[in-house]
Amino acid sequence: TRLARRDHRTLHLAAWASLASAPLFVLCLWAPSVPLSIAAVFCCAVLIGAVSPTAAAAGQTMVVPAARATGQAISNFLNALGGYAVGVLLVGIASDVLAPQAGSESLRLALTLGQIMPVVSGLAYLVSMRHWRRT
Repeated sequence: TRLARRDHRTLHLAAWASLASAPLFVLCLWAPSVPLSIAAVFCCAVLIGAVSPTAAAAGQTMVVPAARATGQAISNFLNALGGYAVGVLLVGIASDVLAPQAGSESLRLALTLGQIMPVVSGLAYLVSMRHWRRT
């Protein structure tokens, strides 16, 4: 049926939202004024808020119906492990390493370096779309 059709287009939004969120988050950190930073935070939140549901929807179409709950649970676990555990640890380590040279700016620099992950994520979505079209 039309509703069960496999469609890779849901990943377009996830890919472009991930890629666009990285420079916006950097703008949040380095904006010369508070209003600009707040506006960038809002735009970044909207974009990141669009990534999760579209990626989850795409994941649901990739997995056979009998394994969708397990697939989503594994995806959620890996997302939490990477984003809330390892990611925070790596930003903290980077901040500590940068502290002798950057002083009080070390956390901002570490958070800026962390924005490589949305870029990697967006590129991974784009690559997966190319692969998905061939299957």
